[in-house]
Amino acid sequence: RFINDKNDPNSLSADVVYAINEDNNGDIWVGTENGGLSVYHPATGIFYNYLHDDIDEKSISHNSVYSICKDAYGSIWVGTFAGGINIFSHDERRFAHYKHTMDKNSLSHNNVLCITESKKGNIWIGTDGGGMDMFNPVTKKFTHFINQPGNKNSICGNYVLNVTEDSKGSLWIGTWADGITVFDPSQNMYRHFKNDPA
Repeated sequence: RFINDKNDPNSLSADVVYAINEDNNGDIWVGTENGGLSVYHPATGIFYNYLHDDIDEKSISHNSVYSICKDAYGSIWVGTFAGGINIFSHDERRFAHYKHTMDKNSLSHNNVLCITESKKGNIWIGTDGGGMDMFNPVTKKFTHFINQPGNKNSICGNYVLNVTEDSKGSLWIGTWADGITVFDPSQNMYRHFKNDPA
C-alpha cells in the first residue's frame, strides 16, 4: 500500500490518484490531485515527485494530473487540469508544454481529461469543455473536434472523459452526460450511442 507521508519526500505525493502508467524502464507514473506527478522506482522502492514551480518554466505546468500516456517512442504525455499538456524529456528530466492560446492550431482547452495514441501515431486528447483534439506529431498542430448542436456528424459532447481506439481504427469517445460517439477518422463518419429511458 502506498500513501502520502508528509514527513517523507520520497513517498506518494498525494492520496487522490487519477492516472497510472508504466514507462519503458518499468517505472510507474502516477497522476495525483494537487500533488503533481509521482514516479515510483521499483528497484529502490521510492517515489520521485514532480511539482509545479512558478519560477521554473520547465516544471510541470499544474499539480492536478488527470491523464498519462506513453507514446510509441517512450515519451510520457501528461494531461493536467488547468495546465494543458506536458511532455516529459527523459534526457533533461524536464517538461515541454502545450497549452490553449489564441492560435487556432493550439490545444482547444487547458483542462485535459484523457490522452491516447492511435496506431497511426496521432495523439488524441479529451478535454473538459473543449471537445476532442488530435495532435499531429509531424506538423505539431492540433485539430479540433467539437459538438455542433443538431449536427450528427460531430461528437456528441464537449466534455470528453475517455478516448480509446478499437481494432478497426475507430475511436470510442466517452462523454460526460452525452453518451458515446464512435468516430471513424478514415471516413469521417460518426455513430452515437445514448441512454434511452423509454
